[in-house]
Amino acid sequence: MIADACRYNTNESTLDMDVGLNRRLCFATTVCFATTLLLNSHAYAVGIAAGLDIDNNATATYSVGGEVQSPVSSNAVRISVDEILDATVTSNDGAPLAVTSPGADAVLSFTVANTGNGIESFRLIAEDGLGGDDFDPTNVRIYVESNGVPGLQVGVGGDIAYAPGGEPSLAADAVLDVYLLADTPAGFGAGATARLGLRAVAVTLAIGAGTDDPADAGFPQPGAVFAGAGDAGVDAVVGITYQTTTFAIRAEGQLRVSDAVVDIDKSLVSVTDPFGGATVVPGAVLRYAIAVTVVGAGTVDTLLVTDTLPAALEFVGGSLTSTYLPAGQELDDDFTPGGTDNTGFDAPSTTVQFDLGSVAGGGAPITVGFDARIR
Repeated sequence: MIADACRYNTNESTLDMDVGLNRRLCFATTVCFATTLLLNSHAYAVGIAAGLDIDNNATATYSVGGEVQSPVSSNAVRISVDEILDATVTSNDGAPLAVTSPGADAVLSFTVANTGNGIESFRLIAEDGLGGDDFDPTNVRIYVESNGVPGLQVGVGGDIAYAPGGEPSLAADAVLDVYLLADTPAGFGAGATARLGLRAVAVTLAIGAGTDDPADAGFPQPGAVFAGAGDAGVDAVVGITYQTTTFAIRAEGQLRVSDAVVDIDKSLVSVTDPFGGATVVPGAVLRYAIAVTVVGAGTVDTLLVTDTLPAALEFVGGSLTSTYLPAGQELDDDFTPGGTDNTGFDAPSTTVQFDLGSVAGGGAPITVGFDARIR
């Protein structure tokens, strides 16, 4: 099954350090000045770019015998902002993903966020033997979002398969959708579950520590420093998201065996332009087909297929088709509340909808279709 992904919000961890103490001193000669006492040669601040040089100097103004003197400036003190290594991984699946046993190509979706303050590459590790479940998924693969189309697409023009050595690089605050693709072994009944996790570890940390596995004794704790390993040669500092008690750098989803699972696939069948050709130009009519398959021995109920058209497309009236519709559903262009059924096109939401009702597993795919015109 290829499942659409949606994005979730990420958490940002901030470590602030007070680097200054302001004092105002007045003398009998009316000398008044302000100075900043620097506490450290490096400042840690998520949100301030790693490698940024911060220059600061003090100035004294004063008068002698009532006559204002020229200001006096101190030497400049320069600090460079170190790189904080922080990341979060979030599961995008709000509930266990239904699968069949045996089954292939179940997709769990995650979002990896670089919540540090530097550009960082990340090792991606699938965790498929977590325990506390009924079975372990097999043939686990990792894909990274790369073609700009939501959800996982595999094949020509699809998303990139991840392999060690091809670690994705993220700027500070950037996010990346990552997909785990896995198979389900045979022999498990309805309700059996499997845990499947994703861990993201900064390459700088993995190289510096010699491990990306938190179970290893050498895995560093927050505050550990890798000298000169950060952006622009500053130090790299392990952030709080690597704290093993909270462990924000990993997340997990679940697979759950079901008696029936729905698979859906959309394709562009044809393009007909205003000149009788097949160029994709304004006015061309696109024919879409959506194949819906119920896999397994059970039955799914209240099966509803919807497709919301983007602003660049307009629905072509009278173009709805389906190889199956339950009693009471009609291939007209309206549906409730304005129409008499739940199949049709809703103009206010620009949504095509097919109400397929209850469908038993094991049958041939149901193919629905419609036309849309490029504005």
